Amino acid sequence: MLSTPKSLSELLHILNEATEKEQFHHLPQGTHLYHCGIYSNAASIWCANRSRLAEQPGRFEITASITEELLLININDCQWRELRHQVELDNISTLPALEQLCQLFNTHDIQLPESLHGLEWQSADITDDDAYLLLFHPLRSLQLFDIHDRQS
Repeated sequence: MLSTPKSLSELLHILNEATEKEQFHHLPQGTHLYHCGIYSNAASIWCANRSRLAEQPGRFEITASITEELLLININDCQWRELRHQVELDNISTLPALEQLCQLFNTHDIQLPESLHGLEWQSADITDDDAYLLLFHPLRSLQLFDIHDRQS
């Protein structure tokens, strides 16, 4: 389990460092993003590659379209390793670690610039389409396109 004060502190440090270095990535309007779970305004994991949904638990596969360009902080591999180490997630794979970071955002009032829509973890060995995105408030920036019930 995450050590909350330590986790929040390290997360904010990484976000500030990435912002100062202007590690931003823009996703264009109209791009489709995919999520497995519930379509809500809670911080959640999205991806640009539909095949990534197979890795995510949840009953509903959601497709949404970006309503206006998204501004994401790009967390590089080195920062991701540092963050995982500091918040005691070394032995947890990427997806569960991102799920725990979503929980931090959803349970604490973290003040972020209004223009910032989320973060992107980018490994050196994956393409932009394979990256995981953590969107802070999906309903602000996405328009529902489709919901598919995996059990139907």
